[in-house]
Amino acid sequence: MDRKSLVLLSLSLITLILTTSGITYAYLNVGAVQKEENVLSTACFDVDFNDENSTSINYLGYPMSDNRGLKTTPYTFTITNKCDTSTNYDLVLNVKSTTDEKLLSYIKYSVDGNTAKTLSDVVTLPDDVDKTGIQKSYKLGSGTLDSTNKNKTYNLYLWINDTGGNDLMGKKFEAEVMVYTSMGASL
Repeated sequence: MDRKSLVLLSLSLITLILTTSGITYAYLNVGAVQKEENVLSTACFDVDFNDENSTSINYLGYPMSDNRGLKTTPYTFTITNKCDTSTNYDLVLNVKSTTDEKLLSYIKYSVDGNTAKTLSDVVTLPDDVDKTGIQKSYKLGSGTLDSTNKNKTYNLYLWINDTGGNDLMGKKFEAEVMVYTSMGASL
């Protein structure tokens, strides 16, 4: 065999080996593609209620005007950011399943003590949140806490709107205030 044929044969053999190896590697290589979002859970917030019994709200009284509702005793709580970065949050009222659904359209609230609002901004809680016993969730507000040890105090006023009749008196209302971290889009 002459030298030219030997070089050509060697190159052909090397090409064949590389091609076979590449095809075998591609065939045997297992590839995985992520189709879901990454979920990160942290404990960036502390929520402290000024009244120990306020973590669960279960009494609203009788139907009243907005002016009177804004003069009732609020549920006061403070949110504190314990993380090293600024963090967005959503303030959510989780209404428990023991609440009479007829009552929900008559509930009014205020988180600033000035503006009366109705419970209308229904939100879907994140998948990793235990929804056991929760009938509906309403977004009360959102915000950003800048860095470690920054806090915000809220005064949550809740009352039955005066358009509700006396048949609403004695209806059960149970809810809890929760703060959910939202690193990107809010609830």
